[in-house]
Amino acid sequence: MPESDDFEQLKRRFIIEDRMYEAERWKNDLVKLLQYSKITKKGRVLVLADGLEDKDRVGLVLVSRLIGNRLDNNISNSINIAEIVDCLELDVQTVNRCVKELVDEGFATIPDRNICLAVHNKVKDFLRKLKG
Repeated sequence: MPESDDFEQLKRRFIIEDRMYEAERWKNDLVKLLQYSKITKKGRVLVLADGLEDKDRVGLVLVSRLIGNRLDNNISNSINIAEIVDCLELDVQTVNRCVKELVDEGFATIPDRNICLAVHNKVKDFLRKLKG
């Protein structure tokens, strides 16, 4: 194989298509996240892990929505309190307390009343702290 072919092959491996950027970027986080949750195309999060604290379960919902949105624009990256209550079958007070703790820790934001978002640059730390 000529040297220029080697170079072209390396170039194709290094310069990726825009559509592949997010998939490559989130690949390792997605492998870890799949141990704990899955998400529907409509954005409903299923938390698979047992034995996690309520705050971690709420955090998983937020992370799942964020990564889900990065991989499929039809999934909203934000979620409201009622949706979290529905996904986790927790009471509203518990979800509100957990969201407040996550906001105080800098992991989440509340850009609008009752709407929550995970903070993108905190996801890797959150996933690293989870058991497993």
